[in-house]
Amino acid sequence: MNSSARVINNSNPILRTLAAFVCLMLAHTLVCSAALVFYVDDQGEPFGFGRANATDEVSALQALATVPTVSEVGKGFALSSGVLPDTRVLAVKTEGDTTTVTFSRDIIGSELDEARLTTILKQVMATLWQFDVNGSIRLETEERRLLSSYLRPVEPVEPGPAPKGTAPIEKAGKSLSARNICIGPSHGRFWNGSGWYWQRSDPCGFGEAVLEDCNSIRLAQFLYQYLTQDGATVHVPRELNESNCCNSYEGLAWWKMAAYSWLRGNGLPCSVWANSSGNCGEENATGRLSDDIRARPLFADYRGSEIYIAMHSNAGGGGTANGTETFRDTEMEHPAHETASYNLALAVNNNVVTAIRETYPGEGSWSNRGVKDSAGGFGEIRIPDRPACLIELAFHDNCTRDALYLTDNFFRSVAEWGLYKGVCEYFGTSPTWDKYSDEYVSDTIPTTMTVGQSYNVSVTFRNRGVVWSEGRAFRLGAVGESDPFTATTRHTISGEVRPGDTYSFNFTMTAPIIYGTYTTDWRMVRDGYSWFGATVSKQVTVNPLPGAPTITTQPVSQTVIVGDTVNLTVVAAGDVPLSYQWRRNGADLSDGGNVSGATTTALTITDVQQASAGTYSVLVTNASGGVLSADAVLTVNRPPGGPVITTQPVSRTGRPGDTFDFTVVATGDPPLSYQWSRNGADLSNGGNVWGVTTATLTITNAQQTNAGTYAVLVSNTEDAIVSADAVLTVVPETAHAATWGPYNVSANNGTGSGCQTIYYSASYNTGNLRTGWYTTTETPARCIFRAANAYMATMPASSVASSASFYIQYQASGTYSSSATKHINVYKINTPWAYGSGTTWAAGSPWTTAGGDVTAVGTAQTVVYPDDGTGYTWTWSGSANCYLPNGVMLRGAEETAVTYRTAWKIASPTLSVTYTVPFGTANGNIRSWAFLGHYAQGATADHVTRINTDSVAGTYGGVPVDETQLAPGAADGAAGYAFGNSYGTAKWKATTSSNDVVNLLSAPFYNVMSKDNGTTYAAVYLYYSGATTSAAYLGAGSDDDCKVWINGALRGSFLGTGRGAAADNDFYGPFALTQNNWYRVVMKVENGGGGYGLHLRFANADRTPLSGCAFYTTDATAPNTPTSLAVSGVTSGVWQNTVAEPTFVWTAGADSQGSGEGVSGVRGHKYYFGSDSGGSPSVFQTAASFSPGAQVSGLYYFKVNTVDYALNESGAAGFTFLYDGTAPTDVSMGFGAITTDSIQVTGSGSDAHSGISVSAGYNYSRAGAGESGAKGTTHIWTGLVPNTEYTGLLVTVSDQTSPTPNTAASSPQSRWTLSVPPEAASITPDQAAPRVGSNVTWTAVNGFGPGQVEYYRYAWDTSPAHVWTDTETQWSSGTLVTVPDSAGAWYLHIKGYNGAGTGNGAFDYAVTAVVPSASATTLVSSESPSREGSNVTFTATVIAVPPATGTPSGDVVFLANSVPFSTNTLVSGIASASTASLPVGTNTVAAEYAGDLIFLGSSDSLEQVVQSLVVCSQTNAIVGIADNQDGTFTLTFVGTPQAQYYVVGSTDVIAPMSSWAVLPGGTNTVTEPSGLWQITVTNTAAQQYYRSTAVVPCP
Repeated sequence: MNSSARVINNSNPILRTLAAFVCLMLAHTLVCSAALVFYVDDQGEPFGFGRANATDEVSALQALATVPTVSEVGKGFALSSGVLPDTRVLAVKTEGDTTTVTFSRDIIGSELDEARLTTILKQVMATLWQFDVNGSIRLETEERRLLSSYLRPVEPVEPGPAPKGTAPIEKAGKSLSARNICIGPSHGRFWNGSGWYWQRSDPCGFGEAVLEDCNSIRLAQFLYQYLTQDGATVHVPRELNESNCCNSYEGLAWWKMAAYSWLRGNGLPCSVWANSSGNCGEENATGRLSDDIRARPLFADYRGSEIYIAMHSNAGGGGTANGTETFRDTEMEHPAHETASYNLALAVNNNVVTAIRETYPGEGSWSNRGVKDSAGGFGEIRIPDRPACLIELAFHDNCTRDALYLTDNFFRSVAEWGLYKGVCEYFGTSPTWDKYSDEYVSDTIPTTMTVGQSYNVSVTFRNRGVVWSEGRAFRLGAVGESDPFTATTRHTISGEVRPGDTYSFNFTMTAPIIYGTYTTDWRMVRDGYSWFGATVSKQVTVNPLPGAPTITTQPVSQTVIVGDTVNLTVVAAGDVPLSYQWRRNGADLSDGGNVSGATTTALTITDVQQASAGTYSVLVTNASGGVLSADAVLTVNRPPGGPVITTQPVSRTGRPGDTFDFTVVATGDPPLSYQWSRNGADLSNGGNVWGVTTATLTITNAQQTNAGTYAVLVSNTEDAIVSADAVLTVVPETAHAATWGPYNVSANNGTGSGCQTIYYSASYNTGNLRTGWYTTTETPARCIFRAANAYMATMPASSVASSASFYIQYQASGTYSSSATKHINVYKINTPWAYGSGTTWAAGSPWTTAGGDVTAVGTAQTVVYPDDGTGYTWTWSGSANCYLPNGVMLRGAEETAVTYRTAWKIASPTLSVTYTVPFGTANGNIRSWAFLGHYAQGATADHVTRINTDSVAGTYGGVPVDETQLAPGAADGAAGYAFGNSYGTAKWKATTSSNDVVNLLSAPFYNVMSKDNGTTYAAVYLYYSGATTSAAYLGAGSDDDCKVWINGALRGSFLGTGRGAAADNDFYGPFALTQNNWYRVVMKVENGGGGYGLHLRFANADRTPLSGCAFYTTDATAPNTPTSLAVSGVTSGVWQNTVAEPTFVWTAGADSQGSGEGVSGVRGHKYYFGSDSGGSPSVFQTAASFSPGAQVSGLYYFKVNTVDYALNESGAAGFTFLYDGTAPTDVSMGFGAITTDSIQVTGSGSDAHSGISVSAGYNYSRAGAGESGAKGTTHIWTGLVPNTEYTGLLVTVSDQTSPTPNTAASSPQSRWTLSVPPEAASITPDQAAPRVGSNVTWTAVNGFGPGQVEYYRYAWDTSPAHVWTDTETQWSSGTLVTVPDSAGAWYLHIKGYNGAGTGNGAFDYAVTAVVPSASATTLVSSESPSREGSNVTFTATVIAVPPATGTPSGDVVFLANSVPFSTNTLVSGIASASTASLPVGTNTVAAEYAGDLIFLGSSDSLEQVVQSLVVCSQTNAIVGIADNQDGTFTLTFVGTPQAQYYVVGSTDVIAPMSSWAVLPGGTNTVTEPSGLWQITVTNTAAQQYYRSTAVVPCP
């Protein structure tokens, strides 16, 4: 239908009476009538009934007002209609995609409700489908009011409270978190006013499995799971839990009941579930169908949902309609939601269709029926105060396709996953869970095993995508298709696993015999599609049994020269016997050739060659396990000076007759010798092979016998080396069999007695072209037999090669006249001829050769009449490569008898003509094509519009494609992209025509079902190996118009009226072709009706075939991955801070040829740039560079692939762009352990980009000292002074950016080293055992200040331990005095502190305090009175006062007249002191004992009388003097015994005695009876005199 407005009124009696009879198999019956009119059965299901008077849209819709009787239906049930009997259809008007139906006001009746309005809309849509009206429908009355405006107003509902139990099942995903969604499964069991009924019927007899009332629940269950597991809150107005039973009215499980019933049972307000009727009574108080329609959207309003989706399946397609359509409403009661509703409908519809096409097998062309407008007709999406859409998923009355799918849980899950994806797209996000996705739950794979032991294990996944089953090839697979613990790489599923369910795969693993650590990886896979989900990766340690072998000496790598002998050995220990198996590159070796010892401890390789190079290892085993040795690499070098091949020969492909060169480039000591071989056999010069002993081998005029594998042996006196293989492929020319016909031959068409007519297949014929079969009835009468809509001759125009043959067969039954005598021959037709305007050929007839109209080109046969079914062959005898612009004709010579050839009047004979091109030649015609189509558009006459409309323009896999860029990929009709837009979609399919003119209406080409008014694209790849030319031409033919592009450039077109396809209808050129290049050839053909075909060939200017053309129909081989991907100044994967605005440049990967394929060429590239490491290239561009602009600091992944024109994509090349232009943040310095001579610091910082090296990213510094240099997160300054403040401490943090890291420093800080901790010798007391109450003086031995301690805190008590509060009294200088106030141990607790007040170490010092006993002191004088100057000794004796015992100790202080003159220590309680300094007179001499720990002090005194010195007569005399030789003299005196004397001395002998000085120690009492006594004196002067004088009184 065209897009112009069309109006059909009900005032045309001719239109109302026109009837054409068609038979259509429908869901219920086979009805033959003019058109189908759709009523509804007793369950609301559309039912098509044939009406003879339904000849156009108006009359068909008018028939809706007249319901067939039960007898008319003949099925035992009555039909009904929403269109009331008196209603008139006034007009049907189509503008664009919308058709407006205008009814008389009678359609409203007494009242219109939601249910009848829905029924009317469904009837109208189904009926108009018969007339190709598939767009939106608007229903209105003659008052220009929509039918929906006559409905009872919708009473608004107030939002309800937050319901219980509506939270998401799981919050595993985040894409739809906080979203509030309502989904409405359709229909359900309801009360219709007189009984309980389903709202829809079962047209296919599948039962509840496809009944829409039930199936909508099964579909909603999947959608509910997808939405909730992705974080959404989902509300459903019907019960989804099939185990919840039962409704008290009907006794059915709740999930089968309609929405109004479920909502009423759950206590929702009457305004929700009875909004249409207003009857808030029992479920069966009134008909509830309209209540049910309104209940679902009003429930969405009540729950405050963001969107509402009504879920339905379709009917009314006559049992053949297929696909998905989705409705939105432009007449919503809340118009603000109309645009959002369209966006929702579009996202839902397209994603559902795409999911089915891409995932459900065989449904790559699932019909996308589009988004339509219900224009108020569907209350479900007209009513809600929120965006809403209604999806009709599939046709449940299409019993051989859609309905079957609706019973399949896999199809259900695929479709609903697509719906879920559409919801995500609407909300501007992507699904958290792909259609193939899972969550890892658990596994029981042990982490340790014992060699040879088996273990039963399980792996459990939760399905998050579509339904899994073995039938759909879902399995647990071993990643990499191998596993060290089992040979089974697939584990199957029993039953089905729905989304949200878990499944455990149970299987057995057996530990390998070789102990060590292995990795086992398992992942879900849908075989034939993709791997997906989480990978279970476990490292398993396999332990040996006792006695397992160990290797004590490993084999050693070696480097040798070709020809050497190699010995590899191993030494192993373990339980015997030990077995050995040597391996090379992982493959077991065996003895043979130059290898021996493969199963021993020593492997020997003699005459080693480069082929022996590799990695060697040995497996050592015994009964307890096995161990694999370390690898030993064997490197085999060629002898110095030996040949080295630097350029290998390259494989070649071509056609017979081509010339091929194979070249090798080698270096080495000259001379070098060459020997070429084919398939291993040496070649010799001769025939078409030359240069067999040179560096270049040449093969001229190559034939298939030359195909094979070529190599060259290069040698010199040092060595010999064989090149890599180069394969020569000679593609043979195939025999092209072109068959026209069979053509029907009938008798007597009215143009003359006995004339025969040849009828052609209509697919080749348009216009008034005619052809002829030559016979004669009599001389000279000749007859040209009409062939309606036929070509000019019995074969389409073509070009044939020299020695082509023609095979002609006349197939009939019966016999022919035996009177025919003339031979039959083949003629080339030179002049066009048209029937109906007189003859235009020379000589007035088409049969003569004289005028050049025909030329005999076959070798005449002796055949006079063709036997039944026998074929006859003529060999071409014309010039080589003859062009046949008007075809060929088979004719016999004239006969002279009337009955001779007129005997060919057998009923329905056929004529077939076949010509065959011999091997080794090519006629340039293209028979093998890949094609796309048919794309329906316009009417018959719209030729130019169709040929100028791009039917495929769009974006495919992110790549924009127009018709000039088409290129076939994997052309099997199912794989690859579906190309198309509003005119339909199709996938590439490749096939071969049996004729040079390709008939697009016959097998193996398709489109028979839709042949008219559309276009088809055909494409091939040309590999041109001929000489470079600028004069190539295209011979083209088409039915009807056409365009031809080569590499996207238009090379020719035919634009105009329709025509038939013949060889070389058109001749386009010239254009250039370059030798050994690939070309994409695309031909577009449009058809306005009738035949549908094309022809294309490459030719020279003289129309001879262009040689060197090889054609291919597919390119399924991906191009190579891009190379040389780089960013100037940046290294991939290395952080840097110099380039913030990168430009990625690369070289496109070459598009190489796959086996048997063409090369489409590089189209461009897809790239990904972003922060997702898993991102895939998706943005297309043609340039080989990309600049994303200036980037903020971060990690970016750039991935790029190569895309060819066939949309094959290479693997991705990757570049990790790391830019860090920001300094580290959060830089700080902490402190660790601080000691007396060290400070430990820690650096920290964060860098969200390049990061900070934990081993070298920190540099520490302090005032007065150099930097630490690159350090880790910890640094210790050592050699510091105790109790000293260090300032300017900071850390500078560097990131890992190159070339110069970004840095940031912490704020400077200061810290004190700890003070020297107190030890036993640090503090000393003046006494260790003080008396109670006495002072104990403590001294800090090393003082205070830097290098020691800042101060002490102390406690003085009797406890041996102290709990420090750090508030104790400070002691920071001088001494400390403490006083014990009780006897016993006293403790001075000392803790040292530094200048920061940080304590460091404590020590407890102890003294013992005592209570002393009384003592008594007695003092005596050695003489009293004494003489002036006399040395008097005083003796103090101190004793314990009873009852105390013991001997006092300590000091006694002697005082004379209260002045101490001597302090002496008691010895055994006695102390003495002497003095000669007492003055004359009475002196008080005292002895004071201070006490000790045991005794208190005491004292005593006496009076000492000193008399003046009076010299007595010298009664003693010196009797001797002795020089002691040391400055002293010993004087000996004699005097009166018991007399006291003293010695005086003077330097003046004559001085008076009173002036002589008494010598120290000179006083003595003579005790010797003899009176002798001695004294030793020091000579204190040069001359000294001594005398002894008696002390007064003299004795």
